[in-house]
Amino acid sequence: MRARWPVFAAIVTLGAVYICYPYATLYRLDIAMRQADAVTLGSLVDWYAVREGLKEDICDMAAGQPNDAPPGNELPPFGAGFVRGIAGNVLDQMVTPETVVLMTHPRATSLGSRQYTVVTEAHAASVSAPAVALDDEPALSAPSPGSSGSAMGDAKVVWAFFSSPTHFDIDVRAAGSATPIRMVMELRHLRWQVRRVWLPNDMLERATSGT
Repeated sequence: MRARWPVFAAIVTLGAVYICYPYATLYRLDIAMRQADAVTLGSLVDWYAVREGLKEDICDMAAGQPNDAPPGNELPPFGAGFVRGIAGNVLDQMVTPETVVLMTHPRATSLGSRQYTVVTEAHAASVSAPAVALDDEPALSAPSPGSSGSAMGDAKVVWAFFSSPTHFDIDVRAAGSATPIRMVMELRHLRWQVRRVWLPNDMLERATSGT
């Protein structure tokens, strides 16, 4: 029996590390947002995958518009490609770690180990992205599984738990919004990354118009 204790202890330790790992990643994401660390944000989020997912959501939203919608409530191939192209151009410029940092810290000059030009308040106000408005308050502090009310500036993490062994769901409720923002982290190559974000329709509309 004694010979089995080291094996049992190792299994318990690995299990604890596995369960805590996504919460630690969520905490690192919080710290990166508060410290205007675009380099760390770039490593914790798969920005290409997030942009592609948002483009699909915008196309789906456009396809559901009642005005001039074709039979079957689907966009024709040209229309879908046009909407995706317009949305893609906007999202490719706005959904980046640098833009998110400039939105939340408009006067930041040092982002991690890289240097960026100071932007004015007027310029920062003209740069909008489909992201939750954050300030210097604690952002993505990880809650206990299934708990609500973790601080996130103007928003709160209301849910953070596993949906599968390699997927971790996070719900963020913005102030004044009835529909939460949902994020999904995936475990790939022993690393958790945000790979999908679902935004409420009003945020998707602002992303399409660039306002």
